[in-house]
Amino acid sequence: MGVNIMGFATSIKTNDLTEIAKKINIKISEKFGSWTLEQAMSDIQADELCFIKTENGAIILVGDAFPIMETKLRPLSENENKVLRFMYGETSMVFLFEYQENGKVLRIKSVYNYETNAEKGKTLEIEFSGIEIEEVIAELIQKVSGDNIFALELDYKVQRYRYLGKVENKESLSTTNIENQINHYTSKKPWWKFW
Repeated sequence: MGVNIMGFATSIKTNDLTEIAKKINIKISEKFGSWTLEQAMSDIQADELCFIKTENGAIILVGDAFPIMETKLRPLSENENKVLRFMYGETSMVFLFEYQENGKVLRIKSVYNYETNAEKGKTLEIEFSGIEIEEVIAELIQKVSGDNIFALELDYKVQRYRYLGKVENKESLSTTNIENQINHYTSKKPWWKFW
């Protein structure tokens, strides 16, 4: 069985996941335990996030319930920072990365069974070195966070959190309230029955 992980790496230095969660508008539980890196890479539950503190930032592994593609990671790449969203699936042969610097997406690439099925942005220098997509992802994780996840010791300590959902901002809440009021009034009587 191969390595099958997904998540993101950031160059923001922090000691826990709270600061990062605030920046990307997600709700998380308090830290509820720790694991080894080996456990995090093989036994992560659907609603879990595993925080790995690195030399120059952090790597966050996420479970299947975390909306990895829908979560806006741009705030993590602002102010001279970098962020990498990744999927690394040796079993499914699905590999994907999205690399951002200074609030801009520089490169997106998706590969299935070593065939590129989507790409956007200028090819990164590392891609010209002739290495396979999984090695490109490992190198980008190291470039962003300071550590290659595959070079860390398997007993490296990892913090565990639960994903509790997305933080609704006030603007979307007020829009939802207006929509609910409209639905309430329109559901009482169809518009064409005005008498």
